[in-house]
Amino acid sequence: MQKTIVASDPKKACFHCGDICQDEAIQFDNLVFCCNGCKTVYEILSENDLCAYYDLEKNAGISLKSKNLDNKYDYLLDIDIVNSILEFSNDKISKVSFLIPNVHCSSCVWLLENLHKVKAGVL
Repeated sequence: MQKTIVASDPKKACFHCGDICQDEAIQFDNLVFCCNGCKTVYEILSENDLCAYYDLEKNAGISLKSKNLDNKYDYLLDIDIVNSILEFSNDKISKVSFLIPNVHCSSCVWLLENLHKVKAGVL
């Protein structure tokens, strides 16, 4: 599977999020993506046999390109914060639960629900 970047047809929509590919489109697996983020989510789903996600809704990913997310999660590097969210931890396993009521991207929900299939060690 090889990635090719080509000048975009202004009417081509990203396979993942549905946004119109403005500048350059990324072609991968005979599909068109507007950015590497959308292509990467597709790759993760494809490599883990989870592309049934796209059967739920065409162009189900929601673009966050206009959002500034720089350094948003840097607070998770603070050991006191890490310790406050851990429910249990030893040399072999750590347990944490997250409440994520504001997740709005169905791609993220899908990946979270199937994270155990994508990342070894996640239960």
